[in-house]
Amino acid sequence: MHACIRPEHLEIVSAPSSAIVVETSHFRGVESDTLVRHESIGVTRRFVHRSPAQPLPAGSRVSLRWLLSLLLLAFWIPGCSRDDEPSLAFKSFRYFVVPPDETTSPPPRAVGVNHWPQDAASSAGAKPGAIPGAVRGAIPGTGEMIVLDKAGRVLIYDENFQLKRQWWMPQYASGKPEGACLLKSGHIAVADTHYNRVVIFTQAGEVVRMFGTLGREPGQFIYPVKVVEDAAGSLFVLEYGGNDRVQKFTAEGKFLASFGASGTEPGAFQRAAGLLWRDGTIYVADADNHRVQVFTDDGKLIGPLGEPGKPLALDFPYDLAAGPDGLLYIIEYGAGRLTATTFDGKLIGRYGSHGRGEGQFLTPWGLRVDPRGRVWIADAGNRRMVVLER
Repeated sequence: MHACIRPEHLEIVSAPSSAIVVETSHFRGVESDTLVRHESIGVTRRFVHRSPAQPLPAGSRVSLRWLLSLLLLAFWIPGCSRDDEPSLAFKSFRYFVVPPDETTSPPPRAVGVNHWPQDAASSAGAKPGAIPGAVRGAIPGTGEMIVLDKAGRVLIYDENFQLKRQWWMPQYASGKPEGACLLKSGHIAVADTHYNRVVIFTQAGEVVRMFGTLGREPGQFIYPVKVVEDAAGSLFVLEYGGNDRVQKFTAEGKFLASFGASGTEPGAFQRAAGLLWRDGTIYVADADNHRVQVFTDDGKLIGPLGEPGKPLALDFPYDLAAGPDGLLYIIEYGAGRLTATTFDGKLIGRYGSHGRGEGQFLTPWGLRVDPRGRVWIADAGNRRMVVLER
């Protein structure tokens, strides 16, 4: 349903007598991202829309202009889920919050696999001492995860959710990073989104190198949002904000190739948010187009994720992760849910809904599945890291 709504065709405007109330609103240039709640029916929905002339403060009452009947119907169907769709079951739902920055606990924005214990590969069905293909690059030894928060910090947690160390990004006043990746070298690559670059850190937080500048030329970025590594050590960087493309680099940051464009047609992106490399294939969470697009890693479009003639129904997919069970996991910012599929697009199940309780998510941003099959979700709107165990 939401795939029919183009951001430039939607306005959210002040309406003091409306039953629709703003919960959060974020300016993104020509577009804004607003979470609203319909008081009459108690449903919360997220919309990407044309930026208003004045900010939309939390608590203000608004109305939706154009396609109004369609949008009101969408309030009744959060996430476009159907009763006959399969569900995912988890035996535990645990969460923790990141440490306070002065007076508040910032929301997490991204999560990545760091080091994992020697026996993790064996428990996932691989040979002793090996790491399963879904988590190439993880180093046996310490059992850690990388979390990025909205304060501008890189936080390293152990497998028991205890903070082991942390450091700040080189700069963070203008915006915060949104993607982290462990490299084969043991270094950590961070997509420094609002500083138009990729930063490579040691495990102690020392800057090894940075590459990228603001611009539209090869090797430049607008908003780099995710970085991943392939089996040969090349880096792929996903960006949005006008470039809307994937760029490929050497491990040292030398530009090699790019693919993608801004738009709605096949192979183009609108606010692409998630990136995954697996066995020579690239998966892109094309958020504002409500789809995951699949490419060869030389940039040839394979098509949208889904069964033949039936693309997978998604509501602002924001991040992707491969699990040791051989499944692809997708976190949906718009629906507040987790979706699992096969890598050829067959739906396995869904879990979660909009909200603040157990089994619910509010504008989730990041996702990873560790080698033990635990699903880590950056539940940004609820300011918590959620860990699900099957």
